[in-house]
Amino acid sequence: MSIVVDSQQEQYALSERPIQFGFFAMFKVLRRNWLWLTLAMLLGLGAAYQALQVIQPKVAARSTIILANVETRINPTETTIENSDTSLIHVETEIDLLRSVEFARKVASELNLISDTYFNPYLSATETPVPTDEQQFEAVLVRMLDSYTVERRGESLALDIRVRHPDAGMAAQLANTLSRTYIESSLREKKEVVQSSISELRDRIALLGGRLSEMEARLAALIRDNELDDTSLGDELRAELGRLTSIMSLARDQNASSLRVNEAELRLAEVEKKLEERTRAELTQSKLQRSLDADLARYQALVDRRNALETQIDFLQPDARQVTVASAPLKPATPNRPVIFALGIAGGPVSYT
Repeated sequence: MSIVVDSQQEQYALSERPIQFGFFAMFKVLRRNWLWLTLAMLLGLGAAYQALQVIQPKVAARSTIILANVETRINPTETTIENSDTSLIHVETEIDLLRSVEFARKVASELNLISDTYFNPYLSATETPVPTDEQQFEAVLVRMLDSYTVERRGESLALDIRVRHPDAGMAAQLANTLSRTYIESSLREKKEVVQSSISELRDRIALLGGRLSEMEARLAALIRDNELDDTSLGDELRAELGRLTSIMSLARDQNASSLRVNEAELRLAEVEKKLEERTRAELTQSKLQRSLDADLARYQALVDRRNALETQIDFLQPDARQVTVASAPLKPATPNRPVIFALGIAGGPVSYT
């Protein structure tokens, strides 16, 4: 009976003892299961090899552009070119522009990627009916946007454009085309905005020029019809008015004949009418001259703005410059064979346990 009790106590003590894994314990486990572990590693290597056969190797090409540290824009109110420091918002906006569908559409059209079997999966497909060109192009855009990334280097103005593609030449060409298209588009869009402002200014100048011509013609006719170019005529009429007024007063005092008084009254009324018409014409002339001077000032200001824009359009610079030209990589970037084989070797025994 005591022997049984001692045996139970010994088993209880062994069960309560903490499990320890040391070098010898691991060695015993490996020696006991070496065959299964070897088979598991071989299976893991086989799975890794099959994965490498399925995964399409891709190379990585990189081009780098640096955004200009000065942002140029057109002030729509004053139609002038303004410069300001490049802000963080502007940098993030340009990254979104580089990743936009419309920008990708420009690059895809330039490289004719719809004829590329990698970007256009419908070229090698046998399904019917055949998708339309628009549907095929949309598929090209989706795969193209998945093939490149745009990353900013820290807080700098440098943007890295990375392209992954099975063909080294196409990867480098696409990376460089993305950079070049962005640079050329930024300069072209700037010039288009400035040219649009110049065209608008020309239209306004032509409209204002026609108005000035009409006002000058009205002013010339007014001066000609009322003899306003003869500055002494007004003084003569006023002197004649004073003389006739004196004659009328004298004739009434001397009880002159009614015939002479009537003649003097008629002459006085005629001079008063001429003087009134001339005064009215002079006021109209003054008003027209002020309007003409104001429009001339506006006309000259518009001409100055147009001349300034026409001069500055030739000195506009793109929003970025390319500092790294992508070249065809010599070896694939993906898949990483050593990593996949290491995962296969480690994954086999793990899956076995």
